[in-house]
Amino acid sequence: MGHYRFVVLFLILLIFLVSCNQQANTMLVKMPDDFNFSVRYGITSKNEINTFESTVTKDLVSNGIITTSIKLSENEMTKIYKQMREVNISQDLKLVSKSNCRRTPYSEDQWKIQMNGKITSFIWSEENCVITHDAKKLEDLRKFVFNIVKNKTEYKKLPEAVGGYD
Repeated sequence: MGHYRFVVLFLILLIFLVSCNQQANTMLVKMPDDFNFSVRYGITSKNEINTFESTVTKDLVSNGIITTSIKLSENEMTKIYKQMREVNISQDLKLVSKSNCRRTPYSEDQWKIQMNGKITSFIWSEENCVITHDAKKLEDLRKFVFNIVKNKTEYKKLPEAVGGYD
């Protein structure tokens, strides 16, 4: 009987510890009416997708930058919101790794997200050789958003970048 109690207490403790480590997703299932975001990304963070202004900026490297108007559809915004909800961007994300390794050049993402009358901002970079699990989720989210944008006719008309970063 003592072994049975030990196993039950261990399982209860394990469930408690696991539930403490998971933060509740406070994001609504339905996309809020005021949902907008901007993400600046890449080396020097000159690329930007900005739904506040319905613009996309592309870094052309040695040819400067170019900005064009691109409006995401309600359906596209809903898909992006759903992805943000899966990432649970409303939680306290761990974006800085403890690594002594540094690299240059490095990409940096700067997010600004508005929903439910509140604006949240955060930054993460690839400067550390190891990125956190949360930063990887944000990188995947940015790639998801960019895949929507890059298939738009307006984006396809933009010139190619010339040169590179050392």
